[in-house]
Amino acid sequence: MIDKFVKGFETRFGFKPNMPEHAIVDGFKAFEVSKELYDKSFRIKPLSEGLLLATNRGGMVMPTQYFLSLNKDGFKNKIILDEKVSFLFTCGRRILKKSALRMTGRGPLYLVLNTRDEVLGLAQFKEKEYSNLVNIGEYFKENRMDAVDF
Repeated sequence: MIDKFVKGFETRFGFKPNMPEHAIVDGFKAFEVSKELYDKSFRIKPLSEGLLLATNRGGMVMPTQYFLSLNKDGFKNKIILDEKVSFLFTCGRRILKKSALRMTGRGPLYLVLNTRDEVLGLAQFKEKEYSNLVNIGEYFKENRMDAVDF
């Protein structure tokens, strides 16, 4: 299962990712778990025991911000944004090409960084703008506390 995940990432982003040593795939999600839990044959749901690395959305690997941070040196295509534009990107807004401070590489997918070299997410370049694919704000949108019953 991990091999299929790695191949999906490699075909989409052009390099083999650095996988954590104790990574498991459960359905459409990949998780990093501790060595103790990885060695056990019985596992409870990884959602409650591990760190989410990526999901599979519509047949495409969509990495989380943590997984992008682990692999940021492998990306050839990067854009760097200033503080104000970084905030807009994390809110899910599209970014105009002229708003980027620096751009390296050419291609449809770009790793988005701020001026402090922190990973903000992934963007796809189309028609003079960067469309937001994944950003660090996704966590707040998907994991709302109002959906939890006590």
